[in-house]
Amino acid sequence: EILPLAEIPLKGGHNLENVLAGVSIGLASISPEGGAPSELSLGGGVVASPRACGPVNFVFVRTLDGKATVWRADLRGSNPQQLTQGPVTQMPLCSPDGKTLYYVDPTSAIPALWKIPAEGGSPVRVSQDILVHPAISPDGRYMAAQYIAAEEIATPNRQPMIGIIDIATGKALATYTPPPGSLQNVGEGESLAAWQPDGKSLLFPVVTQ
Repeated sequence: EILPLAEIPLKGGHNLENVLAGVSIGLASISPEGGAPSELSLGGGVVASPRACGPVNFVFVRTLDGKATVWRADLRGSNPQQLTQGPVTQMPLCSPDGKTLYYVDPTSAIPALWKIPAEGGSPVRVSQDILVHPAISPDGRYMAAQYIAAEEIATPNRQPMIGIIDIATGKALATYTPPPGSLQNVGEGESLAAWQPDGKSLLFPVVTQ
C-alpha cells in the first residue's frame, strides 16, 4: 500500500501531518568540494524528494496545508514553480533531457503514473498498469518500475514485479519477479532500481533468506 506522506501512521495514533504541523523542513545545497551548506529559499511546509531536472533545475515535493505537490526550481532555489495540483503527488522524476516530469498520484484505489511537460501543462497518464518508484534509462526510452499489470490488480495476494516499460507506449517489454520482500523496502520518493550508464543493466535490491 502506498500512503501519502502526511498519512503515514506513527505510534500513539498520530500521523506525520499531526507531528509536522507548524514545522518547516527545507533543502540546502553544498559543493561536492566541501564548504558551508547554503539553504534554499523554497517557501514553507515540508520539502522532500529532490531530483535533478535537466542541467539547471530540480524538482521536489512540498507538503503544505494537507497537500503534497510537485514543484520545480533552479539550482539556487530561485523561481519555484508549482507543477501539480495535488491533493497528493509523489515520486517526481524527470526525463534525462529535463523536458518531461513523471510523478505518481496515489489518491485513487489504483496508484497512477502521470507525465507533464517540465515547464508545466496538462497531465497525461502513462499506463493503466500500476507503475511506482520509477527509474528512467539514460537514453530516456525506457523505465524500470515496480509493476502490476492492469488485469492483475484485483488478484488477491499478487506479487509486485519489476517491469521494463517502453515510455512511448506505456507497455511492459519485460518483467522480472524478484525474491519475496525485495520490493518492500524502497523508500518514498526513491527509485526502485538504478540503471547502469550504458543502459544495458539494472541494479535493484534483493532480499535473501
